[in-house]
Amino acid sequence: MVEGSGDKGIQFPFISEAADEALEIIFEHADGIASEHLARALGFKDCDFLIEELDLAGIHIRRQTRRDTLYYLAPLRFPAQGDN
Repeated sequence: MVEGSGDKGIQFPFISEAADEALEIIFEHADGIASEHLARALGFKDCDFLIEELDLAGIHIRRQTRRDTLYYLAPLRFPAQGDN
């Protein structure tokens, strides 16, 4: 569950548990997290499929390339209820 303001986090019931965990990890790294580090933290060799799942759910993870390494950054906004 992604932490929002206060005690309640934002719950996205339409994404997998792994995608939800990826989103949590991305939010924990304000300056972004390298794709390979995110995959390793989740126990995968690659995490592109999770980022694609989030994109398809309307949660658009920002991408940034630094020194030939892909970083994922938290989305600027979340889809409204019912959007996806």
